[in-house]
Amino acid sequence: MKDLSKNNDLSFTCTSEPTPSEPQDADILFKYARWLETKRGPKNFPQVARFYRIAAWNGHYKANRNLRNLILAYGDVVHGTNSELYDLNKLLLDRNIPVAYFNMGNSLDGGRGVARDPKAALRYYKRAADLGNPEAQYLLGDKLTVKTSTAEVWDVGQKMRVCAAKQGHKQAILDVIAYYRTEKKYNDAIALLQIGVRNGDGQSAFLLSRAFSSDGTQKGTLFYFGQSTDLERSKRYATIYDLTERYFIYNPKVPDIDKIAPLPPAPLPKWDGTFQWEKEYLNRPNLPVPNDELVRRLADAKGLDPATGLPLKSK
Repeated sequence: MKDLSKNNDLSFTCTSEPTPSEPQDADILFKYARWLETKRGPKNFPQVARFYRIAAWNGHYKANRNLRNLILAYGDVVHGTNSELYDLNKLLLDRNIPVAYFNMGNSLDGGRGVARDPKAALRYYKRAADLGNPEAQYLLGDKLTVKTSTAEVWDVGQKMRVCAAKQGHKQAILDVIAYYRTEKKYNDAIALLQIGVRNGDGQSAFLLSRAFSSDGTQKGTLFYFGQSTDLERSKRYATIYDLTERYFIYNPKVPDIDKIAPLPPAPLPKWDGTFQWEKEYLNRPNLPVPNDELVRRLADAKGLDPATGLPLKSK
């Protein structure tokens, strides 16, 4: 981490990652691809990749991100390559999208698709963190909060971890609350766990369930967060944990957490046992296949095969 301490690189102001606006036509393809990917039953990943590709090359950020994830998980199935990953990331770099700097840092760190250069990787990670990317904030924060760090360096690392945690980064939340517990900052800890629950983190829901249980409210126990026993509140968090386990691969969220289990001292409201995300997921309509003319127009604009989403030159 010595390279980060040069040229005032350790200065850090917490910034949240912005959500880019998406082009309307490409968004139609993205939403259909996402529907194909998350519907129940067998998955047709080449078709999912087809629509993500055309949307991504037409400037759709989320399609770009999801296509990268598909290629990393099912590269051969979706005909993805390291070269395509690099090109997709360059699209985001050209738009100054924070995650693109994090991705480039990873590539430079591991020598994937580019010559390995750990020092350059740190610069890309720092740029991503400054622009609000929580993954970069956590990665650098974790490196800076080691036992051998000076107080100044540790404080900067902790700021980065807290910033990532407040954006819902799961591991950052767990690391920061572990520190808060040692400092007896229990209310700060459960506030971060509530953010984790809102973002669909089952571990956060589990910890809050135990924190309000009869065992967790005993000092000295693993789950003690300075709370009073509240069995109904504990039960509700346990139910949320079950939701996150049941829909794990679909990335569930709990945006209505404050209507289900607001943090003390707020009283528990009446609750019918349902979740906004689950109702929307189970009741979402089947989406029609995007219009052939739209698919062809967007594909032609980027030199892609409308039938596969792959570059025409690779046919």
